[in-house]
Amino acid sequence: MENCLKDYVGVKWCGNTQMPLSGFFINQLPGISLESIEKTAEKEQKNFLGVWEDVQARAWLRLYKDVKVNLRKRHKLLTKMAPIDFNAELIDTIIAPEALYKGFVLQVDNQVFTSIYISSLKITFPADESVVFNFFSEGVLIHSQTELVTTGANTIKINKTFGNEVFVCFDATMLSTYSSTKDGDCYCECKEFDDCKIRMFGATAELSHPEDINSSTDFFGITEICASMHCDYSSIICCFKDEFIDTWMNLLGAELMIERRFSSRLNRFTTIDKEAAAELLDYYTAEYEKSLNETIKGIQVQENNCCIVCNPLLVSKHTLP
Repeated sequence: MENCLKDYVGVKWCGNTQMPLSGFFINQLPGISLESIEKTAEKEQKNFLGVWEDVQARAWLRLYKDVKVNLRKRHKLLTKMAPIDFNAELIDTIIAPEALYKGFVLQVDNQVFTSIYISSLKITFPADESVVFNFFSEGVLIHSQTELVTTGANTIKINKTFGNEVFVCFDATMLSTYSSTKDGDCYCECKEFDDCKIRMFGATAELSHPEDINSSTDFFGITEICASMHCDYSSIICCFKDEFIDTWMNLLGAELMIERRFSSRLNRFTTIDKEAAAELLDYYTAEYEKSLNETIKGIQVQENNCCIVCNPLLVSKHTLP
């Protein structure tokens, strides 16, 4: 769940010549100045940039949670799906190195708000190696990690969330590998809808064209995959950034006031102006909640998919005078 609003609003300072994508600076809010942010910085934060980093991270988590709370007033939201049940049989035959990406694909078809979480995988190699595991989405490298594997079975910890499709692979140009196979299709199902499934298949691709994936029944030494499909509602925010700008600005303002009130620094902003910070906190919080409520009301989301279904508990009653 990446913070797509990070630096969407900027901080105006003399060394910053780049206009943020939103066109707004946090310093434009009343009661917030570059000096006030700088003077609240703790030792670990070093300066105003450290404060701004922490404030944006906290604000994102709060906004994401509050968006879900507001959505639940109108819809039934699902969160986690059943994990993938994947265990393959290792074939004790060594395959010579090949100039290919080898691995597997996880894929959710035609669904919104879904994401794929991979916790770990188990893979067996015939020799000690340094292996780079790459993660592609539509041919774009989105994550990479290097692992020192030993002869035999290795558990590779990933703990990453991806979109609706991910190609997990390694460059087999200099690597000997084993084969591993599984009978039947690999998928897990959502209990709500029959067409809500996550598919898995072995895959290869040319090194120069990771987007051109060839399916395979071979999983190349991978015998276990711990993964699941989750529901991620951040796209509601990320696809409507312009609608959330007022909400985001006021939330950032509120978080900056919290930072100021609880800073261990001793100066005018954290002592004499502490009461003013409390008043601004109340103001920004009220404006944030009002703006968020109005923004969510204006957004229509698709129901009856893997993550959002009609809430039968919500009943509209009309009475005649």
